[in-house]
Order: sequence, then structure tokens, then C-alpha cells
Amino acid sequence: MNYVAAEVTSASNNGHSVTFHLTGGKSVLTGGPLTGEYKLLQFHFHWGSTNGQGSEHTLDGKQFAAELHLVHQNVKYESFAEAIKHQDGLSVIGVFLDVGNAHKAFESVTKVVSQVPNAGDSAQITGGIDIMGLLPARKTYIHYLGSLTTPTLNECVYWISLVTPVAISEAQIGAFRNTMHTGKGATAVEKLVDNWRPVQNLAGRKLQICQD
Repeated sequence: MNYVAAEVTSASNNGHSVTFHLTGGKSVLTGGPLTGEYKLLQFHFHWGSTNGQGSEHTLDGKQFAAELHLVHQNVKYESFAEAIKHQDGLSVIGVFLDVGNAHKAFESVTKVVSQVPNAGDSAQITGGIDIMGLLPARKTYIHYLGSLTTPTLNECVYWISLVTPVAISEAQIGAFRNTMHTGKGATAVEKLVDNWRPVQNLAGRKLQICQD
């Protein structure tokens, strides 16, 4: 993987998650289970209302407080809309986030999250985001062929789930829990929490663990 910090140029709250957007196309993922090159389009987060839930994957039955998803598109397809029609269209890296000590690299992330508190908010990012700094040092992962976890749930994803969690502080995950899935000025205060899809049945899928 080769991620360019300066390519992270904006973030938005779409009412379902906070998404960080990339431009430039030089942040790419190759190797491992992948054939060809995948460019990083965006990364976003899923989190829970408590520390015992939030991740969309589990590890030995444990659910974590949050999960980071880095969404890549196969460069052989001209658009995201075209890519999701094919099993090899996307690759998503999942990173477990656990509550512990403060994480230095996540400070830049939570600072931006606080700038998009309401659905529909967006913010420009100056100086980029150190994406590699958000990942665990150990890159052992579980790989399987699966689907998007939000509608339209297309079966188009090479999932790469890193097994080593990253610790962030209670205050850092609190920045996500303080966002809203309602727009600015809404009369009802509705927190954006528990935006994770429950774990699904394997349905015959095969998991493969790959050591760092």
C-alpha cells in the first residue's frame, strides 16, 4: 500500500458516517489477494453508542467500539458505479478501533470530525491526513470475498480485515458520537451512533488469514 497524505482534501457528514475524500489517484493498494491496482477513494468510520459495539466485523466473537474502512476502486473500471457491478470492483481494508490511550495520528481525524457535526456538513482539509499512521504496525489480515455493508449491498468487495486493533481514547471516539444524523437547525437532536451493520452469516464464504 502507498497512501499520500496530501490527497485527503475534504470530509463530509452524510447522515450515516463521516467520510474523508481523496483526490489525485496516487494512493493505491496492490498485492496480497488482489490482482491489479486499486486506488483509494475515501475512508469512513462505523461506531457504537458504547465501547462494546460499533465494528462491523468481530474477532473471536469480540466486537470493537469502532471500525475504519478504507474503500478502494479497481483502476480497470472507469467509475465507482461500474466497479460495483463486478466481484473484483472494490477492495476495502477494515481496521478495528478499541478504546485505550490517545492516538496521535487520530488527532487530525477527530479535529476534522468536529468540523462536520451535522448531516450535510462538509469541510476542506489543509495538509492532508497521515493515513498510514491510522493503521496498526502489524498488518496480519483476514481476507474474504464479500459485499458492501450499506445499500445496495453489491457482492463486489475484496475484504481485507486487519486483526490487530488500534487504540484511540474515549475523547477521540467521543468526537464521532457527538455528530448528528440530522441537518443543521433540526428541531430533534438525533445523535449519529450505532451506524454499523450486524455481523452476517458466512453463507459459504471462505476466510483466509495472511500473516504479516
